[in-house]
Amino acid sequence: MQRQADHARTASGNVRNRRRRHDDGSVSTELVIVLPAVIALTFLGIQAGVLFHARQVVLAAANQGALAAASEYGTAADGQAGAEAFLAQTGDSALSSWTVSADRSDEQVVIRIVAEPYSAIPFWSVSVSGQASMPTERIVPVGAAP
Repeated sequence: MQRQADHARTASGNVRNRRRRHDDGSVSTELVIVLPAVIALTFLGIQAGVLFHARQVVLAAANQGALAAASEYGTAADGQAGAEAFLAQTGDSALSSWTVSADRSDEQVVIRIVAEPYSAIPFWSVSVSGQASMPTERIVPVGAAP
């Protein structure tokens, strides 16, 4: 009877040991699969934040340029210079390059900016764009049609 009990313990012990030996290295394999995915998701989150910030900088610069060009004696060149100055001061932290264009008519000013933000993901580049428009200031004499 004792001999059968010892044999049963040994047999069940071997099964447990076989299971344990079969699991050897499974954590390493799981890390090899999961860790790159976690790192990729982290970089995607960082890149989303960078893109959001770059878009806000571009829109703020376009508004600044539109304000400069919309004044009564402002020109399209004033608007372009205003946006460029804002980007030079603020955009260096978020943008690697940018292009500013300005159009001014008698009634409206439009500033367009296309920029390339820094990338947290290697070999991946996107561009952000923004525009701002404002009515131009003009003095209308009393009694004249607007």
